[in-house]
Amino acid sequence: LSNNNNNNSSKMVANLSYTNIISMSSNQMRIQEFGGALKIEDTTYLLDSGEYIDTTYMKKRYKSRCYWEGDTLVMHRMNVSDNYELIAKRDLEEDGGVIRLVSIYRNMITGEESESISLFTESSTTSVASSPKLKPAHSALK
Repeated sequence: LSNNNNNNSSKMVANLSYTNIISMSSNQMRIQEFGGALKIEDTTYLLDSGEYIDTTYMKKRYKSRCYWEGDTLVMHRMNVSDNYELIAKRDLEEDGGVIRLVSIYRNMITGEESESISLFTESSTTSVASSPKLKPAHSALK
């Protein structure tokens, strides 16, 4: 972890043992996530329904939904007891061999936001980077 005091930004690089299995049909997505031997999530989403479902992720309760933004698969999680949201955007790179995951954590009170980018190949995560951003909070549960 390094902190550059000149522009108040910090960057973190990590190498994590992480397995992410996504199964798709025309209107559903099932996501299974494992951190090492720990099962993090196993949830099936109805794509583009606009409906939030109750989910548990990392032992916290969320209202979640999954939808397409063009060719980007978006998973939106809003914490039910704290005032933050998690947004995961997945894109298949043009060569078809790498999935780019952009993860956004947003504090709904302060608008403070952090973003990380992960690149997944068939067998491993190739890099993870994170940097904080400040943006106003826009999202709300429907």
